[in-house]
Amino acid sequence: MDFTYKGTATSAYGVILNSLDWYKKPQRRAERLSINGKDGATVVDNAYGALSLRCRITLTATTYMSEVLAWLTGNGVLSFSEDSGKYRNAYILDEIEFRRRGAVWEATFDFFCPDPYRYVTGEAETEHTYRSFANTISNGDYSSGSTGWTGTTANVISTTGNEAVWIATASAGRYATSPSFVSGRKYYIAADIKATSNLVRLDVGGVAIANHTGSGNYERLSGLWTATGTSTFPVGGRDYRTSGWANVSQKYFVCIDLTTPFGAGNEPTKASMDAFMLAYTNTFFSGTVGSLYPNYITNSGTVTSLPIFKIFGTETVGITTGNTMQVALDTESVYIDSDLREVYFGPSAGTITALKNRLATGDFPYLSIGRNNITVTGSVSLVYIVPKTRYL
Repeated sequence: MDFTYKGTATSAYGVILNSLDWYKKPQRRAERLSINGKDGATVVDNAYGALSLRCRITLTATTYMSEVLAWLTGNGVLSFSEDSGKYRNAYILDEIEFRRRGAVWEATFDFFCPDPYRYVTGEAETEHTYRSFANTISNGDYSSGSTGWTGTTANVISTTGNEAVWIATASAGRYATSPSFVSGRKYYIAADIKATSNLVRLDVGGVAIANHTGSGNYERLSGLWTATGTSTFPVGGRDYRTSGWANVSQKYFVCIDLTTPFGAGNEPTKASMDAFMLAYTNTFFSGTVGSLYPNYITNSGTVTSLPIFKIFGTETVGITTGNTMQVALDTESVYIDSDLREVYFGPSAGTITALKNRLATGDFPYLSIGRNNITVTGSVSLVYIVPKTRYL
């Protein structure tokens, strides 16, 4: 095993790593308060403290002694061979004394980490472009009752509470609406359907988009369909049982043209659109919405992260994930650096040409563990995000 510090590995100088306290949980900065009349203690838990990592090394010859002493000073990026893909920000502040042990020289010293976290090496930024998305199905949530919907070889039982309930009277009975399609464009179609047979499907123009499992519960069915003509096509639930029909319930239909916002050949996958729709209540919206795509980012670390955002837009823009911050732009772009707690203009993250904190209001955004939805306000056109994923 070995470590790399400031871009140089132990092997470069013939250094042998005997031990390194790499996997070490930092202590919480907490106060233990005793309150008169109250049993036990009250803990005021603030944050994690700094971390010291004890390191013991052996130098087999003094050939590189001067280079080693120069190397093991100051601050830089520290990584450990047994923790591939992670790094820490570390300092060496104390003296280092090499003591002779027979034919070799040994030293013990501490890496001081004021930031107690491990980060992802070479973490890539993610790109989020602002686009418009239109649900071409009118009354997809039955908020206007049965308006626009028609049963074909089916009896409609009810359309209340954002839900339609119907039963087929013949094979391939359906309850559907007919939005307009443009030939050659790719559409994302989805709905919640409840059925007791796997012969019940989400259907468009006689083509099965997705089959229900027959669980008797609501399932979100979705798929992609390329329009075969410029016309209206029926979209809805369809029951292909030949007998023994039972009630089918359905709600929250969407039909989104993907070719218009993304371009032919660049449309997102079904899985990507399924994830996109999770940002909306009931995985549904009506009419047209503007949104970043993707409209979420995942923090795969084990603690909350403090990301860096680069936002392009005009006038006053805002971004929300965890907290909300707004910035009145006077340049084409701005960095919101939650780690440095600075708002600035510059050629790259961490390189500050001009501070813009005076133009910002709100608090710095953060990423909780797992999925984080991202919303923007104002004339935002593009956002780049470095998640700054962190691990204890």
